[in-house]
Amino acid sequence: MYKHKLSHKEKRGAIYFLLVILLCFVVLYGYKCASTKVCQPMFLENVFRKNVDITFPNGKISAMVVDTKESREEGLSGREGLSDGEGMLFDFGISGKFGFWMKDMLFPIDMIWINSNGIIVDIVENALPEDYPKTYINSPPASYVLEIGANKSRAYGLFLGSKVNIGK
Repeated sequence: MYKHKLSHKEKRGAIYFLLVILLCFVVLYGYKCASTKVCQPMFLENVFRKNVDITFPNGKISAMVVDTKESREEGLSGREGLSDGEGMLFDFGISGKFGFWMKDMLFPIDMIWINSNGIIVDIVENALPEDYPKTYINSPPASYVLEIGANKSRAYGLFLGSKVNIGK
């Protein structure tokens, strides 16, 4: 069996290559941070992001969970849209009143506030990008806010008092 031992020159080259890759990630992160003013580890966020299945009275979707200040601030801003069966779940970890606006949104959405028991406590249907700077705030306390495509709430059977199951 042949075993090749790396020379000092090859080891140095490999280290330089890894440093260049690391520098690229740092530059990309810095550019995103400076241009969007939302500073988060975008590469790690995408690699380790969590998705959760949410079951409704009339269907099921997969939602990306955003549970950090930075990821909640960014939300769906700048995206072109959501596919069918896709959403974003804002997990606040506590019960309270949470305001949402349509800043930098490119498409309309439905916003659904859900309490810790999985009960829908507030809904905004068809929030439009041009509604900005209007802020939508839930009345009863909620622990989660789910964003899905506009006018999908009724199709999924989502109304005030409906029960949803947020898979963990």
